[in-house]
Amino acid sequence: MKLTENNRALKLVALAIAIVLWLYVGIEQDPISQRTYNVPITVENLSADKVATVSKERVNVKVMGRETRLDGITSEDFKAYVDLSDAKTGDSEAEVHVSLPNEVYFAKLDPSHVNVYVEQREGETMNVDIVRTGMLPDGITIEDMSVEPQNVFVSGNEDALAMVAKAGVAVELDDVYSDSKKDVPVQLYDYEGNIIEPGELKVYPEQVTLNIKVNEADIQKSVPIQAELVGSLSEGVQVDSVTVDPQTALVEGLPKDLAKITEIKTEPIDLSGIKETTSFTVKLVGKQLRDVQKVTVTVNVSAQAENDVDGKVYTKVVPIAITGAAADRVTASDLLAEVTYHMQPGYADAGDNLTAFVQVDEAPESSITVDVQFGVIEGLVIDSVTPSTITLNLMN
Repeated sequence: MKLTENNRALKLVALAIAIVLWLYVGIEQDPISQRTYNVPITVENLSADKVATVSKERVNVKVMGRETRLDGITSEDFKAYVDLSDAKTGDSEAEVHVSLPNEVYFAKLDPSHVNVYVEQREGETMNVDIVRTGMLPDGITIEDMSVEPQNVFVSGNEDALAMVAKAGVAVELDDVYSDSKKDVPVQLYDYEGNIIEPGELKVYPEQVTLNIKVNEADIQKSVPIQAELVGSLSEGVQVDSVTVDPQTALVEGLPKDLAKITEIKTEPIDLSGIKETTSFTVKLVGKQLRDVQKVTVTVNVSAQAENDVDGKVYTKVVPIAITGAAADRVTASDLLAEVTYHMQPGYADAGDNLTAFVQVDEAPESSITVDVQFGVIEGLVIDSVTPSTITLNLMN
């Protein structure tokens, strides 16, 4: 019995020594220290129809904590504020409240109270209307739509306030696909429904929280089918056109999911080795397909033009500029040219640098037909131009 009691006592002593050693090591390596932080004072819960002036802009907050913790925080991690939810106009004294970061302990606040002067704003309180535009997507219905707070205070002179019919937040229904909660700006509207641009009028608060809760139901929509072509054609062969039958597929799902689907692709179609027009029966790729599962893709091919050395012939529409001494005295109804061209071997497509122009050095008596010309681009060969000439008319 005595042996058991002695063992128990020894264990308690050992535990106490271990705790003391743990505390000693902890304090030695990361001692508890004090720091003072200079924190800005903010005003909270003040009615929108009032404005407050606080006698002190900042407060000194003394705290205790481990040195490593105090080294890792700044005054921005603190929050000092006065609660003016019950404030009346005139002078008063308010207590300063402080929110501390984690693992930091309050020691002292200087000052603990500040003088506050509250005065009434000139203006009026208005309900915040929800101004809806557009149409809800198919399958979407609104269960609830509200703002918080429901009122704002509009400040301004009498003439400016007289122009305001309402305050509201704009909601574009076309973009509503799911529940949301976000801060949105409050806008002022005149009696014709037009938005009043900011000026002498001020809104307090400038933003409110818009809450939208929706109900969703599955819908269907038709989207185009895109053939997924891979591989390289045989030498000397080019693709003229690709047809898909049927051209569209029906997809089904929630509106927010279908909004992301603009097309349905086929499984990859390998064009390697094709020398003649070929039809393929292929599957469509997509989990939300409703009806069509397979389509027929016809790849129409032909022999390449001799001048298409690199296997590519390009077509581009280029604006035509009027240049020359008499350029400002003539005009034309259509100043666009369609250019077909190819690049010589070793040159990348430089079609974006194409420039077309017509030169007019002397004004015509009534009208004149001139050739369309192009700036020289190394490696670019023009095959055809439509139109190759344009008619310029003398301005009246």
